Amino acid sequence: MNLMYGTTYIAGPFFNEVQNERITLMENLCKKYKVRYHSPRDFMKLASNATQEEMIKVFKSNCQQILKSTLIIALIDDPDTGTNWEMGYAYGKEKPVLMVSFKNKKVNVMLVQGAIGFTQNLEQIELFLRGKNYGYAYADIHGVAYDFNLEVAQQWKKAKETEIY
Repeated sequence: MNLMYGTTYIAGPFFNEVQNERITLMENLCKKYKVRYHSPRDFMKLASNATQEEMIKVFKSNCQQILKSTLIIALIDDPDTGTNWEMGYAYGKEKPVLMVSFKNKKVNVMLVQGAIGFTQNLEQIELFLRGKNYGYAYADIHGVAYDFNLEVAQQWKKAKETEIY
C-alpha cells in the first residue's frame, strides 16, 4: 500500500468521452493505490451560460484545491489551456506536477521544466503511484509526507528532455 498523506489533484480536460475515460482511469488508479485525490470534474461543472459569479466560484475553488494538494497529476494528451494554467499555478506554488500522457508526443519546454516527471504509459503511472513502500521519503514545503517514486519520475523527465520543442 502506498502510505501517503495529502491529496493528489487530477488536472485534465473532461469535455468529451475519451477525456472523461482518462480522468476516470486516474481516479481508479488512485483508489487502487490508496492515493487520496481531488478531481475537478466533481466541482467544475459550468453551464455554457454560467454567470460571472459562478465562474469566479469555480476558479477560487480550483485554486484552493491545488493549494491543499500534495501533488498535481496533469493529463496532457489533449491541448487544454485550463490544464496548462493549473500546471503553471501549481509550479508557482511549489507543488510537484507529474505530467501523464498515453500518446508518444512532444511536449512544450515550459511544461517539461515545470514538472517533476513525464509518464507515457500505464505501467509508468502505476509504478509512480505505487511508491517505494518503505516509508515517507519526501515531504512537500508544508511538511506533508508522500511516498511516490520521485527519482523514477525525474529519470523519465531527463529522458524526455531530448523530445521537447
